[in-house]
Order: sequence, then structure tokens, then C-alpha cells
Amino acid sequence: MGEVLMNILKNKKFKMWMIVISNLLIPSSGYVFIGRSSRGLMMLMWMFVLGYITLHLNIYNPGIPEINKYFGAIAVWIASVFEVYNFARKAIK
Repeated sequence: MGEVLMNILKNKKFKMWMIVISNLLIPSSGYVFIGRSSRGLMMLMWMFVLGYITLHLNIYNPGIPEINKYFGAIAVWIASVFEVYNFARKAIK
């Protein structure tokens, strides 16, 4: 069992997808695993800033769904997932 697990962990594609999945679960954590922690901190800052702006632009309109109030942060998060995927693919090659 341990040998099978070690073979899975040595697989390069598995490592790449684990970095991307970690970035999906915890925003900007994929940048830390790649070694670009300053880039991850910058993306977190933009998530907070754009989330704050879109929240306050839409806070006085009760007809807007909740997800639209945080769309700025969600857009940066999705962009960071794609960017981490590209960085991980290049780093693990």
C-alpha cells in the first residue's frame, strides 16, 4: 500500500493537479506551492479590493443575488486558478 502511494506521489501530473486543487480550495495557496508567494499575496489583495468594491456598488440594491455582490473577488479567484495551472504545468515539465 505504501509503495503504491509513493508511486502516485511521484507522478508529475498528480503533483500539478494537487497544486491546482489546493488553489481552488484555499485561494492563492497554489502560488505558495509553486514558489511565487508574492504573486499569491498580490492576487489575494486584488480579491479583497475588487470584492469590497463590487459589494459596496451593489449593497443598496436588494434585487441583486448574493453571488453578484462578490463577483470581483470571484473573477480574480477564477483567473488565479487558470494562472496557477499554467505556472504548475511549466514548473513540473
